[in-house]
Amino acid sequence: MASSSHALRRSRAAVAVLAAAGILAPLAVSPAQAAAPAPLTVAVSQSSDTGTVGDVRSVTATVRDAGEQPVDGMLVRFDAVGTGGGGSDAGIVAGPPVVAMGALPSGAGYYLAAADGNVAAYGTAVFAGSLGASPPAHPIVDIAAFPNSAPPGYWLLGSDGKVFSFGQAKAFGDAAGAIPAGANTVALAPSPSYDGYWIADDSGGVFAYGDAANLGGAPASALLADEKVASLSPTPSGKGYWIFTNRGRVFSFGDAIALGDLSGTPIAHPVRAGVATATGHGYYMLASDGGIFAFGDAKFHGSAGGLHLARPTVDLVPTATGAGYWLVNESGRLFPFGDATDLGSYYSAATTGGQAAFRFTSQSPGTTTVTASVSPPGGSVSSSLNQTWTAGPPASVAVTGPASGATGAPQTFTATVADLYGNPVPAGTSVAFTASGSGGESPPSATAVTAGATASAPFTFTSSTTGSSTVTARAGSASGTAGIGWTPAPPGPGPEAHQPVAPGGRSGYWMVGSDGVVYAFGDAPHLGDAPVGSADTVDLEPTPSGNGYWVVDSLGRVFTFGDAASRGNVAASQLTAREKVTSISVTRSGNGYWIFTSRGRVLPFGDAPFLGDVSDRALAGPVLDSIPTPTGLGYYMVASDGGIFAFGDAAFDGSMGGKKLNAPVQSLVPDSDGVGYWLVASDGGIFAFQAEFKGSMGATRLNRPVTGMVRAGRGYLMVGEDGGIFDFSGDPTSFKGSLGAHPPARPITSVAVLEGR
Repeated sequence: MASSSHALRRSRAAVAVLAAAGILAPLAVSPAQAAAPAPLTVAVSQSSDTGTVGDVRSVTATVRDAGEQPVDGMLVRFDAVGTGGGGSDAGIVAGPPVVAMGALPSGAGYYLAAADGNVAAYGTAVFAGSLGASPPAHPIVDIAAFPNSAPPGYWLLGSDGKVFSFGQAKAFGDAAGAIPAGANTVALAPSPSYDGYWIADDSGGVFAYGDAANLGGAPASALLADEKVASLSPTPSGKGYWIFTNRGRVFSFGDAIALGDLSGTPIAHPVRAGVATATGHGYYMLASDGGIFAFGDAKFHGSAGGLHLARPTVDLVPTATGAGYWLVNESGRLFPFGDATDLGSYYSAATTGGQAAFRFTSQSPGTTTVTASVSPPGGSVSSSLNQTWTAGPPASVAVTGPASGATGAPQTFTATVADLYGNPVPAGTSVAFTASGSGGESPPSATAVTAGATASAPFTFTSSTTGSSTVTARAGSASGTAGIGWTPAPPGPGPEAHQPVAPGGRSGYWMVGSDGVVYAFGDAPHLGDAPVGSADTVDLEPTPSGNGYWVVDSLGRVFTFGDAASRGNVAASQLTAREKVTSISVTRSGNGYWIFTSRGRVLPFGDAPFLGDVSDRALAGPVLDSIPTPTGLGYYMVASDGGIFAFGDAAFDGSMGGKKLNAPVQSLVPDSDGVGYWLVASDGGIFAFQAEFKGSMGATRLNRPVTGMVRAGRGYLMVGEDGGIFDFSGDPTSFKGSLGAHPPARPITSVAVLEGR
């Protein structure tokens, strides 16, 4: 939909706005503005200048003339800019939706268009007129802007095919009356010279005007029953174009190159826009939930797919550099990523009795500055105030601590408390701890308060008897639990023990390639390969006996071998657009498993309990690996940015999240003593947390990236995509062979060990 030439960064406007009337302000002067005597005064007031996130606050602007009389019919523009970040647009009422965006190549200005023909200009973009005073009979669906603002110009397109020209934009014709019955036009794209344009309708028709050449449309026979065209984007030469459908399919015409689409990929939300890169060697697609799909040389810089938006995203505009893009939703909320700059978005309301109201909220703590302004002839008048947001009451409690401990030895558990939006609660929030189960807990209860940036509170206790204890932490109405198993206290120092070997003295490991082919080494049995077809195999997990294994692919299909029993597959409807299965972890009994996705979603099967996930968070990198705790009462997830997410009795001992990495993190391996873990990156670098560093390949140039790691001996084994093994186990019997000398046809994606089974 966007016409300009060619992710958690969120909009600089930290709030979402609930405008009492009208989403976008028509910049044309209203009769009241023209007739109002100057000077005018604007005063803003609010019922309270503080609130908790999620609360709806109201600001009232009062406009008076020089005689202190209220002015009616005056259009008041409200701007909301803040430091809170991540505002919510939940509950926006009234006003026609924003439908499209057009940006200047410099990135220093852009236009927003609403369905009623309103146009708003930001930055260096210059307003050239709108239909705000006389809304069209059919809603506006697109805006296409000239690449400069001196003089400015743009076209608006109605759903009936009618074209409205402003500024230097010339009218070359429109499709009114030419589109098929029941169809609606959806996109207008200028030719490279701006001496013509294409119009596309949702049935696949294309209409060319001026110097734009009609190269064909999407035939009706090629569209599925519920499939409609959503967008058209021309090539840089103007000798071709791509047509994008709501199902994510792409049709190429002229010199447009097919670079891939979403055919065969289940998408949870329809595609709303498609736009080419400046080179013509790539393109983006935008889904209505803010998800981004990048093809060719289009670079992914982030998305709004992880946010909960009350109104769908409608347009995507890349920056001229290709190093960023803007998203906009129907509320007029901007989401800039990469080098795209947020130049503002606003809402407006007309005064009644001299007053106009503005309602807004935020999902993040911080300060929001609200400015109300009017623009009578001769200049503008404005007034501002600040709203401070604090975190809300406790809504979730995550408890972490060691999975096991010796009787009599104190163990510390930590409760991390967050509000409904995932913000740390205010410092000093009371947390009540209880411990029960073994009967020997001491102390059995305690109270602490949250502190620090993560709003965490500690609880230290021990048990005089063996068994297991459950730690429960309560903050307000929210609670969380974690478990610990108590073992007899050791008699004293003794010789270092090797990791136990599998029943019958077996040891070995498996590798699996992305094509489902399984490679077995040592005593690990080869029980079959997974017929994954065009999907990619992502993980292999052995059964507790070592006499079977599960293989899972990126679609969530589980293949069973030996004594592995199927407990179910992931349904396509359970995954969102671009979400893929990345890992499987098995319960201690072998009667269930957890399946993990790139978005941090956890899907339990069989006797696997759901202990929490991060599917509601905006992640800095996809989740790539998982591992359960020895008790089966917790699990870890590791993301490519080195972020670690611990649930149940999984103890958080640190992460690389927020730190600059040379290569993405691939896997997590717990230390053999149950305290601490190692992370491995694709360059072979090792990060040790409460675990002894045994060596790495970080300083060595590898033939292929490292794709996984398993615990072995006193350390670990790393495996590369070519099947090469890097042995840091400290035990010469751990190495059972590799594929390094004979790399497989498809890259290795996972490794699993037989040790201890």
